[in-house]
Amino acid sequence: MARQNQAFLMGAVLKDPKIVKNPDGEYLYAMVYVTVVRGYREVGDGKKFMKADNPVIITREKELIQEIERWQVYDIVDVKGPIASKNILKSSICAHCGEKNKATGSLVYINPIYARRRLHLDNRDECVNYLSTNREISNQVFVFGTLCRDPKKLTPKEGLIVTQYQVAMNRKFRIKQDPPELKTDYPWVKSYGANAMEDHKRLHTGSIVYIDGCLQARSVLRHTQCEHCNEQYDWKDRAMEIVPYATEYILNYYDDETIEENEARRLEQIKRDIFLRDTQKSDDDTLIDDN
Repeated sequence: MARQNQAFLMGAVLKDPKIVKNPDGEYLYAMVYVTVVRGYREVGDGKKFMKADNPVIITREKELIQEIERWQVYDIVDVKGPIASKNILKSSICAHCGEKNKATGSLVYINPIYARRRLHLDNRDECVNYLSTNREISNQVFVFGTLCRDPKKLTPKEGLIVTQYQVAMNRKFRIKQDPPELKTDYPWVKSYGANAMEDHKRLHTGSIVYIDGCLQARSVLRHTQCEHCNEQYDWKDRAMEIVPYATEYILNYYDDETIEENEARRLEQIKRDIFLRDTQKSDDDTLIDDN
């Protein structure tokens, strides 16, 4: 599979970066949230306004850590790098007993190969105005991916049509600190509206797609049973997804002819099911005891 996995971000630092060192003062990693905006390009979610998101940037490269350590709140920065993912333990607090629980979750982040401060502004409003002016280059993603599970169609309360699927993406740049056998990442893709309808009709496990899109970071509710008091509770987790502007179907997808055949089989199955129910109902009627 082709190796195209690249995010280009131009965003604002609105919270101080986190720099972690070992007891000897050696750099371990840097983590920073960068606020980016999505322009007015249509993705089918019905939003006609500029949308802000906060993808997380994580690096263990010394030179990039030193660069990020210099970043300040209200800096405008440029970041280029692949989308990476890893399983980590995530903590939550039980709403019933107040004890901490840990559960395995997925962390999706940008592993930068380039990160530089562009300029410093004076306040949040100036950052928002600057990003608005440059919104078309603030949040860009270009990836090849292979579906590792069938797409799932969702219908949120707003009535939108949403299709969600997970893709496997081969790494173009290896993260030196990761095990050498770790060469693939598994982010989620969420498409809306007409894009979602096409994705649901045409894609299946093993389909290969090329996506021109953006990143979307959001809060999601997770359900957990407390290991201390055994009560169940909900807690907020963070998720980062790829939202397509456009999806190109490359290989192993359903073409128009196959879609028509699948629809014909589906309708035929519905007819058989109706006939079977009617037959069973008729048989049941003959069992009425007239005595």
